Amino acid sequence: MDYSLTGNNTSLTSRRDQLRETHALCSGLVWAIILFVLPLPLIQTLANGLPAIYNQEALAIQVGSIAYVWFLASIYLSTRPKWLDRLIGLPSIYFIHGMLSIFAIGLATCIKAARNPQA
Repeated sequence: MDYSLTGNNTSLTSRRDQLRETHALCSGLVWAIILFVLPLPLIQTLANGLPAIYNQEALAIQVGSIAYVWFLASIYLSTRPKWLDRLIGLPSIYFIHGMLSIFAIGLATCIKAARNPQA
């Protein structure tokens, strides 16, 4: 058998490269939405509606809300939504789920340590 990159194999190779680029773009888009876009409504709501009594802890509350949203997104990803599976694939969902959980735990730990430095 001839496995050279001529004829039909060239079109298959270019199609495969195109799919890899599309997968990388979709995966990056999912990351950007989860990390930056999902927490924005909650942060904006807290920034505008937080009582004045909590002004000293406003940053900690807002960063804690980011960790909370990341936990919620991680739990949603654990349900393996079929539309996302078709878009980026199950291994990518598992990777995003795991890394997002680690980021959320790390962020929550940093906020806890910053609020209680002596503990």
